[in-house]
Amino acid sequence: MAGGVISSRQYQVNATPTLLAVGNAGGSELHLHADNNNSKDILVGPENVTSSTGFLVQKGDEFTIYLPEGAYIYGVSSDGSQQKIYVLQTGGI
Repeated sequence: MAGGVISSRQYQVNATPTLLAVGNAGGSELHLHADNNNSKDILVGPENVTSSTGFLVQKGDEFTIYLPEGAYIYGVSSDGSQQKIYVLQTGGI
């Protein structure tokens, strides 16, 4: 059986970029899901992500990306209010 790592977390993001994940050694698959009850959108991107530069994740949206080893992904809410996002990270060593 191959080795690997699985972790899950929930975050409340606001106007300050919140670190959501760091790519594990060998890279990771990252699953992001914005809570269905959020009142505003979430935006994800690099550590200086803002509501005008991030990748849009609307309430209820979910998607999967590959996160290279050592890469960071952050999140903010579109208007600075607190919004919830779920993160499932798999892979790496």
